[in-house]
Amino acid sequence: IGIIPKKNTTIKHSARGFDTKKYSINEQSYRGDLVPLDENSKKIIVLGDSHSFGVGVNDHETFSYKLDKLLDDYRVMNVSSPGWGLTHQINRYMTIGEIHNPEVIIIQFCSNDPSDNLREKSIVWDEAKSEFVKIKIQKSDYNSIKNLLTNVPFVFDFLSGNSLIYQRSKQIFARYIIRDTKKIAQDFIDSDQIELSLQRNYISLLDKFITKLVDENKKVIFIDVASQLKNFNQEIYSFVLNQDNKKRINYLDVSKWVNESYYEKYDLGPGFTHYWGNYSNRWIAIKLAEHITNNYDLQEFDWFESIKKLDMIDKCDELTC
Repeated sequence: IGIIPKKNTTIKHSARGFDTKKYSINEQSYRGDLVPLDENSKKIIVLGDSHSFGVGVNDHETFSYKLDKLLDDYRVMNVSSPGWGLTHQINRYMTIGEIHNPEVIIIQFCSNDPSDNLREKSIVWDEAKSEFVKIKIQKSDYNSIKNLLTNVPFVFDFLSGNSLIYQRSKQIFARYIIRDTKKIAQDFIDSDQIELSLQRNYISLLDKFITKLVDENKKVIFIDVASQLKNFNQEIYSFVLNQDNKKRINYLDVSKWVNESYYEKYDLGPGFTHYWGNYSNRWIAIKLAEHITNNYDLQEFDWFESIKKLDMIDKCDELTC
């Protein structure tokens, strides 16, 4: 049940035994500083869900913030949002990302993405026009509560401003729906059990999007959470590897940088929310910066200076970052 954050809002994320985190939403409803349309820097667009959005970490602890500071010639726009799949990400790219004419697009995959495309379809490919077309999300039991809340402003403002309450409410409602019907249960079982039709639907959408970006001379980076892509080895994983081999995209395996299976033991991320905490995001940012610098800018990446920058960022607080 994804939402576009309310513009010009600071979302508070609190839990017992966990320092309150703040998520700063700008006037275009994405997290972080607003990147002006007329800024001359090259642009990077991050498309993802709550992992890329940065649930559980402060603004300066997201990998997009760190990546922005590591790359002097680029500005990074993190237009990710919790609960989103590829259909929402493409829609969001066309709405506020494409107009910036970005050089690089980072697509983040999570195991719920294939069913998101079916459950909350917001974009379709028009064969006659050979282009993506936005559509209104169809009514369903699963997203009806979201639609109801958005029509009650004071309730929506409270929940979106206290994201942990929203997350817990969403999980309870999702479990109720699953008990009542099996229509969307693919979201909550092991990803290798997801039916092939959902995987092929996802591939079709991703293929069209990659083709659009490549035809526009964009660089496409594909990353996944906790090696979840490998659970889709029947279809999606093979497709992504094939696209990487053809050099249409660059698939970067985040699990090689951070062993996400140890996230609780080594404090890689907040255990009650997500895998990617500040430690993980440091590695994701620096490895992405290395890849972009070495492969796209054809320059030598300076690890020493980059580590110094990251150390300075980690000493930030919300007043100095």
